Amino acid sequence: WPLTCWPPFFVRAAAPLPVSFAPPRRPAGERPGRALHCREHREAGVDEVCFNMEVWEERLWDEIVPGKQRHIGRRAWMDRLAAAAERFGRGRALCQFVVGVEMVSGAFSSFAEGLRSVIAGFEWCAQNGVQPRSHIWCNTPGSLYEPRPVPPTEYFLTLAREHYRITEKYGMRFPAEYRPPYTASCPRCGYLSADADFAWLLAGAGAEPASASSHPH
Repeated sequence: WPLTCWPPFFVRAAAPLPVSFAPPRRPAGERPGRALHCREHREAGVDEVCFNMEVWEERLWDEIVPGKQRHIGRRAWMDRLAAAAERFGRGRALCQFVVGVEMVSGAFSSFAEGLRSVIAGFEWCAQNGVQPRSHIWCNTPGSLYEPRPVPPTEYFLTLAREHYRITEKYGMRFPAEYRPPYTASCPRCGYLSADADFAWLLAGAGAEPASASSHPH
């Protein structure tokens, strides 16, 4: 579909959902809409939006997300994420990064440089009221990057721990009973992310993080 079709599509799709779901939780994931589209989503009852940058490093956008770079651009993407956080509320605009893919292009000479880049993306999101998410990259058979080596396990563990630290630092962890609920990934949900697992492990095997239950909403 043409890019211009997506915002109206999500508005039409969201409108009838309260009839089928209670309590409503209607996330919309798409290209980041302009202010008009965000307002229309909100008025249609959408609770959250998810505009995924995929990769934080600016110099990698042409290679890894060429369509997003060509049609919107990194700076405009960031501006619209921040605007969505203002429109929908703190923590209700989400942004996912495919962690590990930043190492396949040769842009970084060390794992430490790659880590700093991804962590900077997490930090920017949290500072601007956007929930950062991580998705673990793997060299899927048949894909362009299939021959590229995957970073070591320690790389992903370090990023997961930093993600936990940053979301705690900025109060971006929310209690499960909060309504409408946040679409946080969960342990055992089959999602290629360690975000929820680290929150679960570091908070004490199932206990809510201390800042979650006391965070004002």
